[in-house]
Amino acid sequence: MIIATHEEKAKWPILIIVSLNLIFTLVDNPSNVFGIVPNILIIAVAFGYQHRLIFNKASGKVEYFHGIKLFNRGIFKLKNESMDFHFVDKVKLQTIFGRHCIEVLSKTPQSGASRFQVKLGTKKSKVAEKERHIKTELVKLGLNSAGGFNGVDEQVVPENGKMSLDENSVETFKQPLSAAFSKISSQKSSFKIAKWLLPLPVSFYHKQRAPLYFAVLIGVAIGVSTQQWSAVGVSIIVGIVASFISHMILANQYYHVPAQTGYDIEITAKQIFIPALFFDNRQSRTLPLDQLDQIDVQWNWLHIGHSDGRSRAPKPYIFDINFRLHNGEKLSIPGRVFDSNAFVYQLAHFSFKTNINQVDTIPLNWRKYIWIPLIILGGVALSFSLYALWNVY
Repeated sequence: MIIATHEEKAKWPILIIVSLNLIFTLVDNPSNVFGIVPNILIIAVAFGYQHRLIFNKASGKVEYFHGIKLFNRGIFKLKNESMDFHFVDKVKLQTIFGRHCIEVLSKTPQSGASRFQVKLGTKKSKVAEKERHIKTELVKLGLNSAGGFNGVDEQVVPENGKMSLDENSVETFKQPLSAAFSKISSQKSSFKIAKWLLPLPVSFYHKQRAPLYFAVLIGVAIGVSTQQWSAVGVSIIVGIVASFISHMILANQYYHVPAQTGYDIEITAKQIFIPALFFDNRQSRTLPLDQLDQIDVQWNWLHIGHSDGRSRAPKPYIFDINFRLHNGEKLSIPGRVFDSNAFVYQLAHFSFKTNINQVDTIPLNWRKYIWIPLIILGGVALSFSLYALWNVY
């Protein structure tokens, strides 16, 4: 029996898109080596990617594999461990924070591995069928099963409420929000700050939007004189992009501290170092563990409404991390300016007293106003390309 995770199942859309691109490239220009070879390499890597549990009746072992296999040969291994069936205590089916998980527990730590855990990518309508299938196969293998995907979380994040950060709740923040961040590790203790993402004071409001104002004026002039509305749209888009770039430049200048060589938040078992750019007096601070009263993490699911165990699992988005000291002093750091998910994971690792507080704010709600038009334009462009290719051949 093979149980693939939701990460492994995510490879199939990539395979379909790249395969279609390869077909179009072969039809358009079969001699285009630079267009064909990269597609073949991507297809091979994506096809070979595996993140799964393998219950092998012939060898009497359960294997946890995460890496790349081609023709049943391991090419690249991120993790590969196994456990003999007679060391398996039970296979536990459970729902943790809306995600259907399977955990293989060992009778003794001396078996080489104490446990394996994977998260499934099963559609909600097929969860009951998947549960029956897994339990039936486990019986055939002579393994004990426990629990089930009954929709009741063993660990539930209360809606719009607080709960303590512990070894279970911290799993929500174990994966980085963005692929740009490195894989979260218990060894990570330094977190770089993206200065250009920090908010600017109100006095910079019009200054950072000056390119947009100028682009709108040019767009109005073009519209009045030529009625070329496509050119007007391009002008406004250029103005929006220029305003973003303006914000980046101004923020980097405003938060630059000449006497400071680094802009990293650092955490150890005894203290948290906050760089000077977060303070008006431009003096860095060290927050010792014995002076910290409470750390409060304000967060919500990035894919709002998707925390019910559907195939595309949500990711937590951190709005702010608030520090409260014993003397009543408070400090707040926006989560978007650094790898805050990994930072929260480190807070649990070093046993800092932390609460996670889920709020009802929708994260990155502005994205739909950008992605929806881009998807529509991309679909139209693809349709015209296919039509042109059809006419050629």
